[in-house]
Amino acid sequence: MDLFYYYCVANSKTETKAVNKNRPSWAPSKHIVQYCCTLTILLFSLSYAQANTIFVNVNATGINNGRSWQNAFTNLQDALSEAKSNPSVSAIWVAAGTYYPSDNGDRAASFELLPGIAIYGGFDGTESTLAERNPTANPSILSGNIGDPSIATDNSYHVVLALNITDENTALDGFVIQDGQADGSGLFGFGGGFFNLNNNYSGKTAYFRIRRLTFRDNYGKAGGALCNYSENDVHDSLIVERCNFLENQANNGGAVANYKADKGQMECAYLNCTFSRNSASVNGVAAFNIGSTCQIISQFLYNVNYIGCTFWEN
Repeated sequence: MDLFYYYCVANSKTETKAVNKNRPSWAPSKHIVQYCCTLTILLFSLSYAQANTIFVNVNATGINNGRSWQNAFTNLQDALSEAKSNPSVSAIWVAAGTYYPSDNGDRAASFELLPGIAIYGGFDGTESTLAERNPTANPSILSGNIGDPSIATDNSYHVVLALNITDENTALDGFVIQDGQADGSGLFGFGGGFFNLNNNYSGKTAYFRIRRLTFRDNYGKAGGALCNYSENDVHDSLIVERCNFLENQANNGGAVANYKADKGQMECAYLNCTFSRNSASVNGVAAFNIGSTCQIISQFLYNVNYIGCTFWEN
């Protein structure tokens, strides 16, 4: 090991001459050693990155510990529980398949985002880098259809829940979110697909991003697919990027509702999103803003401008 390290650090001409002068005849050349050093560093970096990642694949047949694709968790809730108890985890990778917030019909159960954890979907279960995934070819579906598949009234109130997130490293990227049914009382009537609630960190900024999500067939009294809700002097800054909102329904805000209550502050931005065939029985077939400054934009931030996104057949 000492000899290997000695050759690794011998990179300058002076050091190389010194090493070559005393190098045993059996010792490897400088170029071979440099290649081995580089390979070792790359392998170490990959191992370190994967050591901080939990894997989820509903079709995995291994030992169900989340440490690799082979031994991936088959339930996303198990991965979230592990990430919550393990501070070294920074990412969760989810393979194609359908995942449900509850396996016992609990409508209040949701996939709850965790501060600082980035959750990525769209894998086929063999990838070693994020660049290899393809969410279009490998849809990772988060579904609220936890009861009788033929009816919606027993579905999850919120498929995904973000509660007082203040860590900007938090992300949800590359999923289909469907079959949420926010038809309950109080806050259970907001955001059938995704409910972003910020009400408990007075004066703090709640900021994170969701990307490349498809919201389809969700219902809510306010915000069929997505509802941003801010109160109690919380500054809510959510970035929604390259998301599709398809055939969602609500009383107010067929696709999205942005709700600022009490002293809450909200600046949400929708970047390059598509809104199609959404409907509302009262207000805002695509989007409904209550007391908020909401920007739907293409590349740059403007105050109260709706540009760059695609709206059709709403």
